[in-house]
Amino acid sequence: MTADEAVTRASLSRCEPIAAPLPLTALPERVWTDAEWERIRQGHRSAAAADKWDVFVEGTRLYAQRSWAGRGVYEAEFGRAPGGGWRITEAVVESDQEAHDRTTEARDCAMLQIIVSGVVLGVRDPGLWARWREAVPVY
Repeated sequence: MTADEAVTRASLSRCEPIAAPLPLTALPERVWTDAEWERIRQGHRSAAAADKWDVFVEGTRLYAQRSWAGRGVYEAEFGRAPGGGWRITEAVVESDQEAHDRTTEARDCAMLQIIVSGVVLGVRDPGLWARWREAVPVY
């Protein structure tokens, strides 16, 4: 696979679907531009052990899975946003605690945006990471 080729389900060595999907009610509010959507559609293939995500898109559905295990963790459906661009219109997360250590809905919402903007597009957003860290439940 070259840098210009999109990541596909078939291009990944392991690709398991989400075993126990749970709908997310909190979705990222961010709107991605048409140019960003074109880049998102190319996906992301992990290049090193520290890179934890493989991402691919089929139609308008994004799939994010753990690169080392090939297990699906997030799926997000994209749709046109009013006024232009693209936004996430629905999403699911793996609810099996052995497959994905879920904590809060807000944390999953932030991580989904981190995967799309940070991992796929390479945009570093310290505020988004702070929101993810703050979303840990207090026991």
